[in-house]
Amino acid sequence: MCECKASVLVVDDTAFNIMPVRALLKAHYKIDIDIATNGLEAVEKFREGLNQTCGCSLRVPRLIIMDIGMPIMDGKEASSLINREQKKVMVQGDGELTHIVALTSFSNKALKEECMAVGMKKVYNKPLKLIMLQEMMHNHFFRV
Repeated sequence: MCECKASVLVVDDTAFNIMPVRALLKAHYKIDIDIATNGLEAVEKFREGLNQTCGCSLRVPRLIIMDIGMPIMDGKEASSLINREQKKVMVQGDGELTHIVALTSFSNKALKEECMAVGMKKVYNKPLKLIMLQEMMHNHFFRV
């Protein structure tokens, strides 16, 4: 029997940035929260989920909140790889398993366009506020 649960993956290289996102998610939503500290770790966690034998749509995070500037692999490269992996399993017409949104300190028109080009759904500016989280969850986690 499948034991997968709806989850959010928060990807940021700084604990100071992860803590408020995690705290807001825990306070307002009863979901599993996973953490990755760089883009490569996020890609690996996504691939691990895809490789679970249950095959259900909850085997990967429903939403990934991705920082952009990180060591080892940045958020744009990680998002590109995750979306490429996701497209391989979308051939059956199930739609996207995971939505990726950026949460970044640096935001300008060019960066937003780059993020959208790699398949991110939206760019949010740090610090995360409750109203932003509610929009994020409504549009990208609880989507139909």
